[in-house]
Order: sequence, then C-alpha cells, then structure tokens
Amino acid sequence: MVDSNIVKIQIELYNEIKRNGPARILRAALWRFGLLSHMIRPSRGKAYVSNLIPCIVIIAHRSEDTVIETLSQSLPLIFKVLGPFMTDKDVKVSVLTLS
Repeated sequence: MVDSNIVKIQIELYNEIKRNGPARILRAALWRFGLLSHMIRPSRGKAYVSNLIPCIVIIAHRSEDTVIETLSQSLPLIFKVLGPFMTDKDVKVSVLTLS
C-alpha cells in the first residue's frame, strides 16, 4: 500500500515539475521529488530520465535565483538514483539544449 502511494506522489510531483509553474510550487515539487527519488522503481528509471531531463533543462533557463538554488540542491539526490539510467544520448540532448 505504501509503495502505491509513493508512486502516485512521485507522479504528481513530476507533473508539477513538468508544468513549470510558479516558483514556490516548483521549488517544493523539485525538493520533494529529490527526497523521494530513492524510492523510484528501477523499472521506471529510464522513463523518468527521458521525461525529466527536458523539464530540468527548461527549469535551468529560469531567472529566479531561488528556483536555480533548489534545482542545484535537488539534482544530486535525483541523479544519484536516475544517473545510472542515463545514456550518452540523454546527456548530449541536455547539453545541446542548455547551450
């Protein structure tokens, strides 16, 4: 039961990250997603990577310092879990879109 609720929470947090809304909501979603990322099932890792990387790149272009700071604090937590699922193609796409 707990695992099914965690999955729903992770999906809702991802949707808020994808929505890229107001800074306060985005910061809360990023931080909480980072804290719960260790509970992402390995079978869902690749799906999260391919969908989350473009969202993170878009968020990195925002001008609010608080959003960028929260992003920098949550990325190590997220990529500690999702990093092994990243391919060279994912990295290249994210680097090219950041440029």
